[in-house]
Order: sequence, then structure tokens, then C-alpha cells
Amino acid sequence: SATVTYRVHERWGPQIGEKHWLGDWYITAVYSYGSGTPWSTPSKDVIKPINDRRHPAHDTWNMRVQKYFTVFKDLKLSVYSDIRNVFDARDRTGHVSASEYLLTGDPTAGNKWYNWIWQQPRSMRVGASIRF
Repeated sequence: SATVTYRVHERWGPQIGEKHWLGDWYITAVYSYGSGTPWSTPSKDVIKPINDRRHPAHDTWNMRVQKYFTVFKDLKLSVYSDIRNVFDARDRTGHVSASEYLLTGDPTAGNKWYNWIWQQPRSMRVGASIRF
């Protein structure tokens, strides 16, 4: 994975009163890549194959935007938004039954309720924190 953070200086932008309201921002982007986990083909042979197949590769982008406000001299309020899976990638990360998957090519084995085999959909959280 790779992480990039961009910081906007706390005194950036026009000054209104004693504060620079457009400054003190952080934007962080995280890129993650998975080469695909290995899995074994079902076999009745005495010597069974071990990890002879791989799931498809998958990648995702996550992002955080954070703004700090100085409330008092040593007290800062932070407001942030976390976005997971920014581009809403729906990559497959597993399968239900190896034998069904080999026969049909359907990783859910006909049961669409198996959501755990897919990458999690986009989600967004917002929050606040106090730093002193």
C-alpha cells in the first residue's frame, strides 16, 4: 500500500479577525493492492494440490479529509470525514465452494446472500475529536 498526505498550512488563506479559516487542512489518500489470495483445487488424489490457484487481484482507494480549528491556545477541535473504497470497486476476494466455482464459474455457488466474498462497498464516516 501507499499513503500520501497533503497539508494546508494553518496560516493559509485570508485572515478574518485573528483566524485563517481556510488553513489547517489535511488530506490523506491510501492506495492498497492485493495480489489475490491462493486457494487449492479440490482433489481426491493422495497428494492434493496446495495453493495451485489464485483469486483475482484487487485494489482500493481510501481517503480522509480533516480540518483543525484552534478553540483556545492549546486546544484544537478536529472535524473529519473518512471515505473507504472511494471508487466503489466491487472486486471478488474469495468464493463459497471451490468445487462449485470450478464447475459453474459462480463464486457465490448460486446463493447471492454471500456478501463476504466481495470487497466492501463504499462507506463514509464523519466525526470530531478534541486535541490538547
